[in-house]
Amino acid sequence: MSDNYAALRGGQLDVMQAFEPFASQAENDRAGDILYAASSRGPTVYTSCITTRSKIAAHRDAFIGITRSLAKMQQWLCAHSGKELAEAVASFFPSVSQELLARSLHAIWMLACGRAIPQCRDKGLNASAPVSFRVAP
Repeated sequence: MSDNYAALRGGQLDVMQAFEPFASQAENDRAGDILYAASSRGPTVYTSCITTRSKIAAHRDAFIGITRSLAKMQQWLCAHSGKELAEAVASFFPSVSQELLARSLHAIWMLACGRAIPQCRDKGLNASAPVSFRVAP
């Protein structure tokens, strides 16, 4: 995504799909405008696992492992701040200032932990209480 952002800034791209922190960086650098923010449509699932029942049966331990890992990460996410999240992932975004990274990830943290969407907050739906579904045999 950083290559796409560089191409947008350099005029080689007219439009790009961006996730944070690149959307905030484009605004901050005045390299572009956000035309549509997916988060504005309300509660959204960003992490999904789509597969067949036969693959789940064949790789049961792997699916259990990834489900537990995601739940553990989501619980960590909501137990920490957006600033702490930015500190934890800063090495993946070397060209993004710590201030911008913290600001943009704080917005994600607010959404993920159900603090920004009243319908989710009021129902206790957030990343610290992940909802998972069991596939019937």
